[in-house]
Amino acid sequence: PQKQPPPLRGPGVLAPTLPGEQTYLEGSFGLEANTMVSTTDGEDNLLRFKNVGGYLVFKFFGQGPDGSTISISSIKLEGRNGELLSGEATVTPVIDEIPVIEMASTAGTSITLNCSKAVKLGKTEGKATLFWMVVPPTSFPQGITVTVTDKEGKVFIRESDVDLTVERNGVRRLGAIEVTPDDFQDPETVIE
Repeated sequence: PQKQPPPLRGPGVLAPTLPGEQTYLEGSFGLEANTMVSTTDGEDNLLRFKNVGGYLVFKFFGQGPDGSTISISSIKLEGRNGELLSGEATVTPVIDEIPVIEMASTAGTSITLNCSKAVKLGKTEGKATLFWMVVPPTSFPQGITVTVTDKEGKVFIRESDVDLTVERNGVRRLGAIEVTPDDFQDPETVIE
């Protein structure tokens, strides 16, 4: 079934809901994660679609002490300054220019990438597993927090205070992060 287009919020302004949950797809972002808009001047009726969001690529690798495989079931992204990342937005397509996007004040502050089947991590940095996430154009001046959940429900949290910007239609690849079983915590003991 095809998704319904977002409602119009005035002439030429769309009101999409940017997903707070996305689905893992090997080598790319998952279905329905990316929003695109287009305009026409009515003369040639040629629609030139432009992506609304950018792409953040996480790289994780690691293995158990006995060489066993680590499997991931989800990754949650949050800005360390409450940046708005998902939910209601307004998008104004502009002919032959970049669309203008604004997140609603009610928008969510996280995006979670869910793996329908736990994804096995590569065991070395050179074989790190890539996880793609679609993010609205956002600056994270105080950095990000990433919460990784393994197939047993234990969590691994990494924070960065490095200024990070995700640009519309840009791909931002983060450095590889090693995950070891000792890094995971029981979610019952994690205080947020």
